[in-house]
Amino acid sequence: MAKSTRTTSHVRLLAAGSLAALTLSIAMPAVAQDAQATDAQATEGPTTNEIVVTAQFREQRLQDTPLSITAVDATLLASRNQTDISQIAAQAPNVQLTQMGGAFGSSMAAYIRGIGQYDFNPAYEPGVGIYIDDVYFATLTGSVMDLLDLERVEVLRGPQGTLTGRNSIGGAIKLFSAKPSAESSGTVEAVYGSRQRTDLRGTANFQLAEGLYARISGVYKRQEGYVDQVDFGCANPGNPLGIGGNASTPKDCVVAKLGERDYAGLRGSLRFNPNDTIDWTVTGDYTYENRTNAAGVIGATNPALTGGVDFSCGKFCTYADWYMPAGGQATQAYYNPNSTRFEGWGVSSNLTIGLGDNLNLQAITAYRKYNQVFGTDDDYTPYSLIAGGGFNDLDFKFFSQELRLNGSIGDMIDWTVGGFYNSQTSVYFTRQDIRYIVPIGVPSLFLQ
Repeated sequence: MAKSTRTTSHVRLLAAGSLAALTLSIAMPAVAQDAQATDAQATEGPTTNEIVVTAQFREQRLQDTPLSITAVDATLLASRNQTDISQIAAQAPNVQLTQMGGAFGSSMAAYIRGIGQYDFNPAYEPGVGIYIDDVYFATLTGSVMDLLDLERVEVLRGPQGTLTGRNSIGGAIKLFSAKPSAESSGTVEAVYGSRQRTDLRGTANFQLAEGLYARISGVYKRQEGYVDQVDFGCANPGNPLGIGGNASTPKDCVVAKLGERDYAGLRGSLRFNPNDTIDWTVTGDYTYENRTNAAGVIGATNPALTGGVDFSCGKFCTYADWYMPAGGQATQAYYNPNSTRFEGWGVSSNLTIGLGDNLNLQAITAYRKYNQVFGTDDDYTPYSLIAGGGFNDLDFKFFSQELRLNGSIGDMIDWTVGGFYNSQTSVYFTRQDIRYIVPIGVPSLFLQ
């Protein structure tokens, strides 16, 4: 049995400027344009939409930002029907965002200019920083996010250590949600397709009182699977291997359908903006995903290696893998989960106070928690002497606090100083069948 608990804390001090070695930024558009080319992907037809970004902790036009940055607004995302974060890679060069397979759970491999990370293990730190409304998302697990009600996405390429800090050596991806406003509005979208595919998305924005606004967004996605995962003992009573069915198996012997997905997300924001000097937004979000792994079947088996049994099940059928408990554990076998279940939530507070002309203080506080349980069936058979599978259970908690003080000196110098603190705890349990290191027919080994 392998169970690890890991708690880490990080403190970062930030000073940004264009003097000395602290990278203060001088507001000179000509220099900015000569320094690095900026990708302005904001065209929709013949009209150019001006995008305002905050990559340097202040509002700037995209074309005036002296960084290697790509920004995509909500209009372009909608026109290309891009609904999850992995599709952002199509907008920016040298960016790879790939949803991982069942062995990695609900996670994403993120690389920018060849630097990044693919392993979900919380002991490994990402090489590309992911931020949601200026709040750092610390792990690859749970990072396959729906692009729900966004204002824009910013992709920063190259090391971002000065401004974004931790784990941004390859670059950073920043998602910015649409803020609550005084406008009363709402949207509803629906999609229906094959295998009972149902996609629902909606937003609502309204004013509660003078200077107090609220915004709610939600998404729900479901699609049925198309390959039956069958309890072999239930479907083949009296089989020569003596494999019996599990008592919890339904009468039709189908324990799951591969290729199935259920996903739901909800976000609510409350914004207090009574005047030009105070802007405070509190946001809460919840995500739930329950899906089976990608569908697959066995084309053929060699009965000489499988106890005289052919485990071919059919064109849209496969057999569930079984975990045989060791001595001292439960006496009844159960099937190894070939699925992923993720549930997480987070809250954040973003407060900006104007302290005077060209001087602003920003405080960002956040907490996030999630649990993920997932497993894989590597051989699609219940036979205990061939290939293996794995089971994983991950709990994660994260707290962060950031302070920024922004100001400017005349029209020539903009400066930022600040500090960042975070603490995170992860508890990871895993069980891996390592049958591949022993010959076929020899009792398998397990790492737990």
